[in-house]
This record gives sequence, C-alpha cells and structure tokens, in this order.
Amino acid sequence: MTPSGALSRLNRLESLSTERSLETGFSNILTRCHPAAHSLHDSAADETCELSHRLKSDPAPGTREFEQLITIMSFYREAELHGARLLLVMHHHLRDPDSQTKLTRHLADETRHAFLWTKRISEMGGSPIAVINGYQHRLGMRVGVLKDTIDLLALTHIAESRAIERYQSHAKQEGVDDKTLEVLKAVSADEHWHLAWIDAKLREIAKRRGDEGRAIRALEKLRAIERDVYATIVAEEAELMRPAN
Repeated sequence: MTPSGALSRLNRLESLSTERSLETGFSNILTRCHPAAHSLHDSAADETCELSHRLKSDPAPGTREFEQLITIMSFYREAELHGARLLLVMHHHLRDPDSQTKLTRHLADETRHAFLWTKRISEMGGSPIAVINGYQHRLGMRVGVLKDTIDLLALTHIAESRAIERYQSHAKQEGVDDKTLEVLKAVSADEHWHLAWIDAKLREIAKRRGDEGRAIRALEKLRAIERDVYATIVAEEAELMRPAN
C-alpha cells in the first residue's frame, strides 16, 4: 500500500473510531434514542434518552434543560473560536498563494460558525457560556507548541474530524428544531471542505519533502493524544448533562 493509500485508510478508520466514541458520555445526548439502542447500553440509557427527548422540545429559559442545551451550543461555539485561532497561527507557516487563499476562506468559515451558534443561543433567549477549559484548549495544552507545518495541519485535521462527527450526530437526533438543524447542516457542509483541503495539503507537503509517511505518523501520534483528551471531555460532559435528582 502506498503512503497516500495508507493515509486515506487511516482517516477512514479514525472516522469509524470517532463514531463509536460518540456512543458514550455527553455524546449519548446527541445520538438518536430508540428501543433497539437500549439493548446496547447500560441501565443509564433510559435516563439519557429521556434527557435527549427533553432537550429536543426547546425548553423554557430558566430551566435546567434550557441551561443544558445552551451549554452544548456554547461548547460548539468555543471550539469554532479556538479553531480560528489555530488557523491564524497557520497563516504564518503556509505562505504560498494557494494556502493563503484556502486558509482565509477556512478562517472566515470558523468565525461565521461561532457567530451562528452565538445567534442561535440568543434566539433561544440565552447567552453564551464562557468555556475556559474546553476540548480545543485541552488538546492544545497536551500537544504543546507545534512548530512543524505538517503537525499543525494534522492537528487541524483531527479537530475538524471530531467537530463534524459531533455535528452530524446531533443533526441525526429525532426532533431537533428547524433553526438548530439549519445551523448544524450549514456548519457540517463547510467542515467537509475543511477536511478535504487540509488532507490534500498535508499529503502535498509530506510528498514534497520526500517523506509521505511523515503525514501518517503525525496523524497517528496526535490522534492518540486526542483520544485521551476527548475521553476526559466525555466523562465531564456526561456528569454536567445528568438530569437533576
């Protein structure tokens, strides 16, 4: 198998792994709940699905369910803003015209996504919640300061992959209100392009350096770190979203 083929296979396997990880913790709230699914989960499934259905009904401001839904959207918003900051760093590493054009478009998308979630929160009568120690922040703390362009591209690819899986999972939930679904579909459509150009640029740079396997190694290393980080997020979000006694 060629390095390019191995990279494609690695990306497909990671996508499947990401989908499976969404079955636990906070992500249970964003997946579809139906009787057949109960046999696949523990006794907490009924409780989780009950919460999921209550979140679908656009809860009234001031209720616990309202705060939980605002929290979900605030996590999305924070991730988009943090992603935009990473792209600004990459602007200093990728100076060729093609990269500058795509980075600028990508950055515009990220900030627009953050605005769409801010707008949706406001439409519901809420305000964004400050997320200080979110997914992207924790991931950045774990990987440290990345200086190699391939590593920066790999990190962006991994974060974008996680984002699209969460958005798609939320969109598949039965009974999502039309306005929220509209936002989920809009941001998901953009994420597909983000993944495509980042993946292509990652391959291009590695090939130009004469080491296509460098891209694969970067993805494998950073994905291992990302899985650990995401596991902590899942556990804490599950506790946060637990219904009140």
